Amino acid sequence: MRAPPEANGTVADTTWHTSFSVPTGHLVFEGHFPQQPIVPGVLLVSLLLDALAERFGAPLVIDGIPQIKFITPVGPDVVLDAALVVRADAILFDLAHQGTSVARGTLHLRTLPTS
Repeated sequence: MRAPPEANGTVADTTWHTSFSVPTGHLVFEGHFPQQPIVPGVLLVSLLLDALAERFGAPLVIDGIPQIKFITPVGPDVVLDAALVVRADAILFDLAHQGTSVARGTLHLRTLPTS
């Protein structure tokens, strides 16, 4: 996934923010600890991927996750603020709740070929 080029032809880092939460009624909580629901890390990554695909207007797939750390469990209805830095070779992200990081990492993405 490439960052948009600047006017001078070099690649610029692009930073943007989005937010999301997983509602209490989501099916994932039926099997992911019904008595103490926790959003699975794979769902957090999937939500980031969805946000990036919407932002770039193209379906994306993960080509690699060289680094990821889930710092604090996330429960239902917790609003997460995502800060994303799009670089020429990677997407860096930090998910935070009320200013405290809950997950951070680096994603390598690619677009799906269109048919």
